[in-house]
Amino acid sequence: SYLEWKVKDKLLQMCVSLEKHVDIETDRIHPRLFQTGTATGRLSCSSPNLQNIPRDKAIRSIFIPEEGFVFVVVDYKTMELAAAGCDRIANVPQIQKAINNGEDLHKLTASLMYECELDEVTKEQRQNAKGTNFGALYGAGVQGLVKYFLGLGKIITNKEAEEFLNAWHKAYPEIGEWHKRNKDKVRRGEPVRMVDQRRRFLSGKSAKHTTFSNNEVQGSCASVVKIAMMSIVQELPKIDPKARLVLQVHDEIVVECSVLRSIKVLKTMEKLMSEAGREVFGDSVKFGADGAIGLNWSEAKG
Repeated sequence: SYLEWKVKDKLLQMCVSLEKHVDIETDRIHPRLFQTGTATGRLSCSSPNLQNIPRDKAIRSIFIPEEGFVFVVVDYKTMELAAAGCDRIANVPQIQKAINNGEDLHKLTASLMYECELDEVTKEQRQNAKGTNFGALYGAGVQGLVKYFLGLGKIITNKEAEEFLNAWHKAYPEIGEWHKRNKDKVRRGEPVRMVDQRRRFLSGKSAKHTTFSNNEVQGSCASVVKIAMMSIVQELPKIDPKARLVLQVHDEIVVECSVLRSIKVLKTMEKLMSEAGREVFGDSVKFGADGAIGLNWSEAKG
């Protein structure tokens, strides 16, 4: 179909673009990463933007390490939900308990939204809960949630979106209270203050509670990732002198290292990334980091 062709053509153009950025001397891609490229403190990437590579196996599998090396990829699980739920932001006991006990947060949300037992939750109910968890987290209204679900490839009506939002806020009333506090702060002209006390002043169209809530969480998460990156870079030479951090994609860190030292590198990255989460957000929520090892980016992503 036309839509299938359009998707494949877009991937083809992306590959053509990536090939133009391969260095003829090193046979590697050397993107540019910027510390201050975003308002929240997240790293941005260009020439090319490898943070924008889709999670398509066919595309990510073309990124391979040097011969004799592997990729170790570690990322945070439900990082933004954990951050919002911690006692330093919205303080949501249900979210804290679920994450700390290793429960399926989206399944729990579905059981609360649909008022049923965990073992009665259907696949569709979990998908709806997951979409609402991420779509409503920063204070989106009915139209915002409809648009978010559309981006996931699912069409919901305004009535369904309203029902999802009402059930979700009933399940997690602390989130709604946090949104109200942020609305008041925006009205008073207060800056967004990250958990680590960095500030961002909002003005013009960005002065709204959805941006405020988003920046508070994403900005604090960005601090965690940067702390983790610094710790990893300091520890890598002790494990494998030839290991190197090659890429960061929001809550994901990619390291290239020798095959023989890869398991040690993986365990060290998981430990340091979890410790970075605790350093910023405290002990109310575990910031678990899980990873994998692979001969290409897709394989290492698991």
